[in-house]
Amino acid sequence: MSAPAKWQAAQALAEWKCANILKRGVGPAMARYNTARAALRHAINGTTPQKRLCADFETTVAGIPCGVVITSYSGARPWRQHTFSGAGPGDCDPPEYEDVEWRLVDSKGYPAGWLEEKMKPYEEYLISRECIEFKRGEVDEY
Repeated sequence: MSAPAKWQAAQALAEWKCANILKRGVGPAMARYNTARAALRHAINGTTPQKRLCADFETTVAGIPCGVVITSYSGARPWRQHTFSGAGPGDCDPPEYEDVEWRLVDSKGYPAGWLEEKMKPYEEYLISRECIEFKRGEVDEY
């Protein structure tokens, strides 16, 4: 167990008790106490807190509103033939198709793996298309 986390939780609890007695600053004191308790819980369990992610755009999955965070995108590249001396049809790069990777987040911005499990293949396809259209529109803005 982390001694600093335990100390911070005890200090925040004492601050919250004082705020309750004085009837001032109870809300902020309770917020600090909850934050310290969460840090202590993570220290005891050896876990790290989840970080909120900012969704690139909003959508719905199985009727549940959620956000989509695009983690990786590579645009399409056409067929290209090399131009060095003696290059022929065999000396070319094949075309590359658009590829996108994404994850779902809930309305508060936390990863929603449970929602990804509910998805049907068609919904995955639609969200991938939405991501590609979003990225294409982002490139056109510049």
